[in-house]
Amino acid sequence: MLTTLRHAARHEAAHVRVAQFFGLPVERVEVHPDGSGLTVVGGAWATDADALFKSAVIAAAGVMYDRLNRVMGADHEADRAAVEKFRQAFREAAGREMDDPFEAAGKLLNYGFVYGDVFDRIVAALESRRVLTGTEIEAAVRGVQPAVESMRRTLAAQYGEAYADEWAARQPPPK
Repeated sequence: MLTTLRHAARHEAAHVRVAQFFGLPVERVEVHPDGSGLTVVGGAWATDADALFKSAVIAAAGVMYDRLNRVMGADHEADRAAVEKFRQAFREAAGREMDDPFEAAGKLLNYGFVYGDVFDRIVAALESRRVLTGTEIEAAVRGVQPAVESMRRTLAAQYGEAYADEWAARQPPPK
């Protein structure tokens, strides 16, 4: 059970951290002993193309976490269904296909933004409490400042200075 709960906590923490990357508030995250879980993101369900893409990347984050960490046997049906829902809405809103949200989530995971002290604290809080509100997530990570400048440099190298500056401006100040 601990392994299943730990996996669920890490899978859901990946969703949380990608939502945080996009500057979106996480309203609630929960994990269950059977390995299932749920992350509820506020502000992510707008209908413009940019918001739909971000929503798809957030939904893809758990699947990509599992793939990159070679987690076998995880049920990704809900995540994949959510990604498909956002792809369809994107097609209707933008009149074209979106970039691959799984690839985008994989890049965020590979560049290390998701992992670190903040990720570990979210996982530990989920393992012990199983349900966290947005306020409880903030309390669990209070005092931990992600390496914003390091991540900004990584994003600048990959996506350009303008994108990196926009991302850095959305990051909360140190507490």
